[in-house]
Order: sequence, then structure tokens, then C-alpha cells
Amino acid sequence: MQLTRRAALAAAIAASKRPKLAAPESRGADDLGARLDTDLRQHAQFGDKVTGSAGDQRTADWIAERLARIGFAVEQPRFGAPFFTMRRSVLAVGGESVDVIPQPIVVPTGPDGITAPVAIMREVEDALDARGCIALIVLPFGRWAALWSSPIAARIKASDQAGAKAVVIVTTGPSAEAVMLNTPATEPFVALPVAILAPKNAHRILVAARSRAPATLILDGSNDRRETCNVIGRLQRGPRWVALSTPRTGWFACVGERGTGTAAFLELAAWLALRFPELSIVALNSGAHEYDFDGMHRAMDAAPPAGDTALWVHIGAPWLRSIMPRSVAS
Repeated sequence: MQLTRRAALAAAIAASKRPKLAAPESRGADDLGARLDTDLRQHAQFGDKVTGSAGDQRTADWIAERLARIGFAVEQPRFGAPFFTMRRSVLAVGGESVDVIPQPIVVPTGPDGITAPVAIMREVEDALDARGCIALIVLPFGRWAALWSSPIAARIKASDQAGAKAVVIVTTGPSAEAVMLNTPATEPFVALPVAILAPKNAHRILVAARSRAPATLILDGSNDRRETCNVIGRLQRGPRWVALSTPRTGWFACVGERGTGTAAFLELAAWLALRFPELSIVALNSGAHEYDFDGMHRAMDAAPPAGDTALWVHIGAPWLRSIMPRSVAS
């Protein structure tokens, strides 16, 4: 059977309606929701998926075991990534004190922190007031993901160039929670302490900051490197290949983004193995995703040649978040 991109995509969308095609381990498509739910719950039990953490390694071993059970030959090449062990992380001003999250790659302040006035920044031009201050960057409403995105990068770099002593970012968005940001893999984005402040906690700090009372930012902890891995499964059969990929790691438990991706990744790997026995399959599950997609860059060496690849399916967070029921995605 020849697999075209259109045929494969149509078959994948219809999988849950065609029991004879979607029966990993002899289970029917009617059980699809239950299998996804089970995998999401298991993923959640592993805890935070920060690169190099215990939760990251437990998740990688689970994915490797699942791929091996399907019949893939599995390897887990290891590599190092930055890791910050936090002792204390807080922003205090005018009698108000709130927890903040150090933004990797972290420039620590030491236990005494940095004390300076607060300069509130909403636009790049506000950096003119940031010299000698802690720049409090209040982002416009958005779904923020990376330090290098232009609205964030421009404000951080302007603060640095103006002579700010530190940066605190309010990640204004739909959750009102602190949103950690993907970051370069090799060095701090700027040579300043950078922290994330949850929008739900920002109002008290903004009010206190208007008094120009000195603020103290403490990002106390230690940097080192810890090992993570990619999980690479190969099921070699015919000369034509299908590639399937999804990232594993993230700043928090990541059930809504990495969990849904992992559940779909495992389900599709099993389905493809049964549905297209004449095709070879490579399944790539990458670590260090929050560090400029470092694991996926490394995993590309394991990818089949482009000329031999009939289809590559990459499962990312936004697509899965949009199609999963809200109760499951939460």
C-alpha cells in the first residue's frame, strides 16, 4: 500500500471512528478516550517535567518502555542542560512581598538580593527610566512562550542597555499565572537577574512601586548542569519511513501541553505500527525543549533521510490544547 500525505492525515483523523485500524494491543477505538485519560493521569503523576529533574527522567523511562512494548528498538542518548536549584525567590517593595520565579538561565542575586527603586515598563521607551532600577516589565495581554519573542526581547534588552540592575516580567495572559519562558540553551539571555511575576500578584507590587520606595529582589540559588535524554524509537521494516515527534520537557507539570502531546504520540505510534506494516517508523521524544528546543535539534541526527520519508508528524502543544476537551486539557 502506498502512503500519501493526504491519505495518512485522513486516516489519522478518522482513526477513532475505525476500530479495525486503531487497536493498539488489541484494544478498539471505543477505548481511545479511556486510554488517553489513563496516559494523562500517569503523566501527571510523574510531577514537574523540568529538564534534568526526576520527573523528566521518570517520564522518559515510561515513554521508552511503552515504545519498546509496541516493538520499537529504543535508545535514550543523554546530554547535559542547565539546571537551577532555588533557595529563595521573592520581590519585596513598600511592605508588600510576593514570590517570583527565577527565569533560566538564572543570574542569581545571592542571599541579600538587589535593592533599588522600581521602574515600571509597559513600552520599550519606558526603559529610559530604568537606569539603576529594577525594571518591572508589564507585558500586554498575550500567550507568552519565549524570551526571544519580539515584545519581550525588545523590553529586556532595552532595560539592560539603559543600565537596569534587574528585570521582573509580568506575563499578562489568560491564566493570570506566572508563565516561564523558553530560553537560549547556552547562556543567560542578558547578564542581569530576571524573574517572572504572576499577573494575579502584580497589582499590589505596582501600587507599592509607585511610591518609589526601594524594592529588593532575591533570586538565591545555584546553577549547575544535569543530564536529560532524548527517547528515540525505531521500527525498521520497509524502505519508506514515517517520522513522529513530540517534546517531553517543560517548566512545570505540563499535563495540558506535554501530557496531551505524549498521549497522542504513544497512541499514534501504536496505531501506525499496526496500520502500515510495510512502513518503517521513527518516534522522537525530545528533552530540553524549553532550552531553545535543544533536544529536538540533537534528535535530527536520528531522523531518516528526507527522500525516504513519506510523512513527518510533529505534535505540538497549541494544536492539542485546541482539540482536547477543556476538562482534560486542564
